Amino acid sequence: MTHSLNELFSEIKQNLRKESEPAFALGMKNFFKEEINSIGVRRPKVRRLVNEFYLKHRKNLSFKHSIELCEKLMEENIFEYTDFAVLLIQKEKKNYSKASFKLFEKWIQKFINNWAHCDTLCPHSIGFLIESYPEFTENVFSWSSSKSRWLKRASIVSYVNICRKKDYSKEIIKTAENLLNDKDDLIQKACGWALREAAKKNKKEIISFIRKNKLKMPRTMLRYSIERFNEKEKKELMKK
Repeated sequence: MTHSLNELFSEIKQNLRKESEPAFALGMKNFFKEEINSIGVRRPKVRRLVNEFYLKHRKNLSFKHSIELCEKLMEENIFEYTDFAVLLIQKEKKNYSKASFKLFEKWIQKFINNWAHCDTLCPHSIGFLIESYPEFTENVFSWSSSKSRWLKRASIVSYVNICRKKDYSKEIIKTAENLLNDKDDLIQKACGWALREAAKKNKKEIISFIRKNKLKMPRTMLRYSIERFNEKEKKELMKK
């Protein structure tokens, strides 16, 4: 049976509302520095609802309609609705094409307004597209010069999953260099996170970059980047 977009939207909305916890919603609003509209559904429950929805409807839900549904959810500007959307679209990777890149770039600009959704959409969906179409690395790098906080964060966190499988230290270092003087702690943490993950494949290059830049690198970025290093390496790299 085929359901209309409005029927699917209503089903998702009802299922999320059933799992909402007012006290957790209040905690969510206090947790994020950004202003968010939360109904208080815990991430494991959102993920479960996404899995159940996809299993139920995947045979009758085209990629085009999945995109339309995700955008309808995100337009509501409710944290858990956007959470549902960015998790649901991950299940459609087999249908991604080059055109999907511009779509997701638009989503970052229009719908992403907190680090959690940036860090869900970008490492998975943007990262998958970088793997599939390496020419997009230049587009992603260009985001590091954007005025948008979330495009800047996306420019580096898009690599944190794929760099565990393949050496993307060159791209991550290039981006981190461009963001080295950024005053935003969410950008500093993102750079440190990506450098730390990149070190799993090319520790030598990452340590060389940190050693070269440790005196001008924000301490937040430095601490995050060396978090998994041994004590001897940490002591050397933290020394002023």
